[in-house]
Amino acid sequence: MFFFFLGITGTWEGWVPTAADLYLCGNITPLAGNFTSSSTMDAKLDAGQITIMKEQAESESSTYRGVVATNQINLTRYNYINFEYVLTSVTGGPVQFDIGIVSRNTTTSPAIKNFVNGWYTLSSKGIGSGTVSFNVANINVLAYIHIGFLNSYGLSFMGAIYHIWLS
Repeated sequence: MFFFFLGITGTWEGWVPTAADLYLCGNITPLAGNFTSSSTMDAKLDAGQITIMKEQAESESSTYRGVVATNQINLTRYNYINFEYVLTSVTGGPVQFDIGIVSRNTTTSPAIKNFVNGWYTLSSKGIGSGTVSFNVANINVLAYIHIGFLNSYGLSFMGAIYHIWLS
C-alpha cells in the first residue's frame, strides 16, 4: 500500500519506490504492471517478498523458473536490470539465477531457446545475500523481463527476492 504525505510517496515500512523500480519489498510498481509467476509455485508473490524455493525431488530440467513482468518495458534508457536476493539454505550446488528477455508475459518457465535473441545472463550464488545484474545497454527494445533460476537436478534451496529495478 502506498501513502502520500507532504509530497513523498512511500510505504509505511519506509520503502520508497523510484521510477525505475519494478518491485520493492512487496510493492509492484506501475512500470512492471504486475508479475506472472510459474504455476509450480517455486517463485511466488508473498507479503514483502517474492519467495523462491526448489525441492530436491525434481529431475533435471533445462527450464528456468521465476516471474515475468506483465508490462513490456522500454530498455532504451537503461543500462542494467538488477535484483536483490537472499538465500537462507542451499544444498546440492549453487543456485543459477537468471535475468532474461522473453517474448510473452506468460513465459514463466522458459528454456534457453525462449530467451529472445539469446538475451539472458546467469549468475551462480550460494547462501547469503547480494545483487544480480544484466547489462542491457545495447538492447534497445520493448521487452518482457524474466527473473528466476535454473531448475537443476539435486539442487534444493530457499530464499527470497526483495527488489527488482532498472538502472
